[in-house]
Amino acid sequence: MIRALILSPVIGVFLWYAVRDLKIHLRVRKPSVREDLLHLGLGVSQIALTGGVLGMGAGWVAAGLAGIVLLGGLDEFYFHRGLPPEESDVHAKLHFAVFALLALWVIDVHR
Repeated sequence: MIRALILSPVIGVFLWYAVRDLKIHLRVRKPSVREDLLHLGLGVSQIALTGGVLGMGAGWVAAGLAGIVLLGGLDEFYFHRGLPPEESDVHAKLHFAVFALLALWVIDVHR
C-alpha cells in the first residue's frame, strides 16, 4: 500500500502524458494499423512493468521492461522520424516517467 502511494504520482504523470499522446494521435497524426498494434504491445508491456513495480515481482518488471525496450525501440526507429514537436515532447516526457518509475522501484528494492 505504501509503495502504491509513493509511486502513484509518477504513474499519474505517465498516464497524463499517455492520454496527451493519444489525443495527438487522434487530432494531429493518425498512426498506421502496424503502429497501432505496436502501441498495443507497448501498452501491455507498460502494464506488466507497472504491475511488477507495484508488487507483482521482479519477473513482471523484467518482462515489461524487455517489451518496452524492444517494442519502444522499433516504434522510435520505424515510426517516429520527423514527428510534430508537440508529439516529440510528449514522448520524451513519457520516456522520463518510465525511467523514474523503474528508478524508484530499484531504490525501493535495494533499501
